[in-house]
Amino acid sequence: MLLSCKKGGYVVFAARYSMMGKYWYDNIIKEMQEQGRWTLVATETFFKYDKIPEISHGRYSKTPCKVFVFKNGQDEINTYVNKFNLKMKQFLLNKFRTDSCERR
Repeated sequence: MLLSCKKGGYVVFAARYSMMGKYWYDNIIKEMQEQGRWTLVATETFFKYDKIPEISHGRYSKTPCKVFVFKNGQDEINTYVNKFNLKMKQFLLNKFRTDSCERR
């Protein structure tokens, strides 16, 4: 998500409540905050499908969810690109340049 967001931009996402009490990515969120890659701005808990009059309608039932809002503090995307992705990026750029030269 951070790779598609400019520095200072906001990343907003929602997740259903985990029955185990913690989200599987809590440690990743904490690590990214400690690294200064993003800052937690707000969270809010709400119920998904809360307007359905029945207790459950098929796969739709009142479900607790949590929304997260983070502010991106990451400087450059390139600082977090691994070697494989960098080689792929260079290959695609070279391919694009070669194809555009051949069309002229």
